[in-house]
Amino acid sequence: MAPIPESLVTNPLPSGLFLRGHVHRFVPRLINQIMAVPDRKKILTAATNFAEIETRMKALALPVERGANIPPVLHFVFGLKQREHLPYYSKIAILSAMYHNPQWRVLFHYTHEPYGPHWDALKPRLTLNQVPTLDYVGNAPMRHYAHKADVLRLLALKHIGGAYLDIDTLTQKSFADLQKFQFVMSQQRHLPGQPGGLCNAIMLGAPNSAFAKLWLQAAGHCRSKGKDWLYDFNALKFPAMLAYENPQPLTLLNSPAFF
Repeated sequence: MAPIPESLVTNPLPSGLFLRGHVHRFVPRLINQIMAVPDRKKILTAATNFAEIETRMKALALPVERGANIPPVLHFVFGLKQREHLPYYSKIAILSAMYHNPQWRVLFHYTHEPYGPHWDALKPRLTLNQVPTLDYVGNAPMRHYAHKADVLRLLALKHIGGAYLDIDTLTQKSFADLQKFQFVMSQQRHLPGQPGGLCNAIMLGAPNSAFAKLWLQAAGHCRSKGKDWLYDFNALKFPAMLAYENPQPLTLLNSPAFF
């Protein structure tokens, strides 16, 4: 396997990638952590669900191969909102990852099992992991299914490790040359004059990686109500902040690597 091109690796994080200045960096985080009045009954139920998810994740973990940090596992998340037909593009996304990583195990995490001919064709080739819903993480309400998916993918990488891919991504080559790292992300392709960040649509991690643990700690401070100005804070902007403060646990690729 050819080594990953040096042109795709960029450590540490470029100084111009994210918002500059302490005010721009820390005021959104402070606002994001303002505590809302929680529903205690729902929090207790959610805590039980969270513990159950972690238990199920741990049960699916396998020993990491010698010479690698990241195990050969592909993760996909779907069906956290409601029961839906599995789209054709999702079938192609999963098949493309399997084609380029033929020996890798494929884990499909869901709350509501999908249906339809594409699902029927894929299901026998997947390892299924049905999880309870996450209405809260700590005291933070998960009001949007995308935020639930953000947490679920981090739990999968923390407890199992491997490569997480959004259900609408196409894989063009093997991830084997990235298995030597601890945690891998790519820069979000951003436009001039707009704040950048890191994107969690595709990322790889070793089990119990330091970066995943740090990132998960922030999940309990999510205050987004859905499609608002905090919608992508924990998914895109917060990992960029972590990369500034804790550059060592992360291998950062330029945006063309994953986009």
